[in-house]
Amino acid sequence: MNSSHGSSPELLQDLEGYTPLRLAVAGGHADVVEALMAFSSYKSCLSTAAELKDSSLAAELLFLALRLDSPGIVALLRPHVSDINRRNVCGETALFFATRLGSSECIKILLQKNGPSQPDPNITVRVRVWTPLTVASVQGYAQIVDLLIQAGADINAKDAFNWRIMEHAGYRGHLQIAEMVLTSNHPEPLKHAGVSVKFSQSSPTTANDLEVYVNLGPLNTRNNKKVVDLSYY
Repeated sequence: MNSSHGSSPELLQDLEGYTPLRLAVAGGHADVVEALMAFSSYKSCLSTAAELKDSSLAAELLFLALRLDSPGIVALLRPHVSDINRRNVCGETALFFATRLGSSECIKILLQKNGPSQPDPNITVRVRVWTPLTVASVQGYAQIVDLLIQAGADINAKDAFNWRIMEHAGYRGHLQIAEMVLTSNHPEPLKHAGVSVKFSQSSPTTANDLEVYVNLGPLNTRNNKKVVDLSYY
């Protein structure tokens, strides 16, 4: 056993460096996590930089709880994370990480104003310059898209290839999400050349049915080709 955190039994580590709290989080035992956090020594361990060196313990446990999709544990850890926008080793924030995993319940908890810091829905990952809203649109998570838009996510954000949120959703056939983004930008029906823009969310009903999705122009905004004008027809 390793007693580097002091003599308190709840802070002792095993040979792999795991404390009882970490093991409880890894096992998804919310009631055990709550009991351990009731100890004043654990509250100090979760918030005192001197004991944690870089105050990363709560953030690491939060990412672990998110990966296991444990909303109860996420709710217990959320108030103890000093920087909710702290990135993991992959450069992802907790909000981005939860969005990528499609955990809507955990995202609701992260967006609650019950911690020392608030999540920024517009922080991007460094490689593709995707925001959490981009990921939700690509994956087709309509409920999460709605949560992020309500939280102030930028629906006009562009990624490293200059693609917008609606373009990602439309390209992958997530028409409900594309319409959500469109109506967020334009509360009134969008019209161009006298033609109303409307998305259809119908699906083929039999194996013999076929749907064709047509983009009237390039989705890459760096392409200078003109959009097809159907107003003549």
